[in-house]
Amino acid sequence: MNAVSASETLSPERVLTRTILDAFPWNGERRVVSANTIPANLWTELVPAAKLHGLAALFFAALSDTADPQLPAAPLADLRDIYYRSRMANRLANDAVGVLLDAFTRAGVPLLVLKGAALSAILYPEPGLRPFGDIDLLIHRADLGAAQSIMVDCGYKMIGERHDKFSEKFLKSLNYSALGTPSPAVDLHWHLFAPAYYRRRITMEYFWRNPLRCVLAGRDAQALAPIRQLVHLSAHAGLHHLRVPLVWLYDMTRWIQRFQPEINWDEFVWAAQRLELASAIARTLSSAVEWWNAPVPRAVLEQLGQTRSGAGARLVYAIYSSPQGGARSVVDMLYQEGLANKVGYATQLLLPSQEYMEARKPSQSGGLALLYAQRVWRITRFVTYSLWVTLTRAKGSK
Repeated sequence: MNAVSASETLSPERVLTRTILDAFPWNGERRVVSANTIPANLWTELVPAAKLHGLAALFFAALSDTADPQLPAAPLADLRDIYYRSRMANRLANDAVGVLLDAFTRAGVPLLVLKGAALSAILYPEPGLRPFGDIDLLIHRADLGAAQSIMVDCGYKMIGERHDKFSEKFLKSLNYSALGTPSPAVDLHWHLFAPAYYRRRITMEYFWRNPLRCVLAGRDAQALAPIRQLVHLSAHAGLHHLRVPLVWLYDMTRWIQRFQPEINWDEFVWAAQRLELASAIARTLSSAVEWWNAPVPRAVLEQLGQTRSGAGARLVYAIYSSPQGGARSVVDMLYQEGLANKVGYATQLLLPSQEYMEARKPSQSGGLALLYAQRVWRITRFVTYSLWVTLTRAKGSK
């Protein structure tokens, strides 16, 4: 299959996935698909869909004959621009990864490279085909102080703090921005999952076991082991995001294809069930099968789908998979450890520091007091509506 018939009623997403699967077959023999095989009337929708799903650079690389005068010039020029900008951005990001790997190695602080920064190097045939924004790194919680010093020494500044040590106390990561350079932002994680429910129940010991040794930015590096990587990718997408971009599902499919001999599906199902992540993982892997023909055994999906998690996990999944995300903060407050932390989380979320407020919305007529009042009102209204929608949705599904 290497052409799209004009008579076929395919969505732009289906055209994208079909073209990419034709050009990058799983046997590794890269092919090119003529852009002339795609009817001209589809192009106006294809490019926006490719951008939305993170597939623009990969889609352009899949095509040949892109200079044909009969083809629509503007969409192809747009794709070409994204392709070259993605290559440049990934080159800058890899340079930043290299600097950080060197710094953490010198300091003797263990580090795992996560998500796009690792996947683009391990899975994709050339830089830029897998764009990524932030650099995600995983450290041990006990190494947080040392890691913060390393980030400062490397020219990064912490951003987005609502209050001093708010992220350190209540969240799973710190966010850093590079000072005076085009380097991407860095998310420094000590846990892989955002909901407080999971952070209280899942220790990171399992994910640190037997890391995958790889080469990133010309340095020796480590990433999550094959099964643990698949658990993380599929659970993160299913739990943290309502709209999962097709490129994430493609990541999972490429990962399974690449490491199939090392993926013990019984262990994978055990991990998903033991960590109470089966619902989120089942949802994501089913989508990967639907869109990319991911080689996930049907029995695995059936086992995951039939898994009955505890009441807490079901509540968290219902809230986090709801179209209205405001209720997430309520659940995270409830699962903070101890009354003082519950009150502290809610208070500091509603009433961030003056520096935080003014960085996002400079003082205006009415002063800071009005900004705080507006924030409390907006959040209260948003959370209330979110809870109502979630509860109504839950009743309707019974």
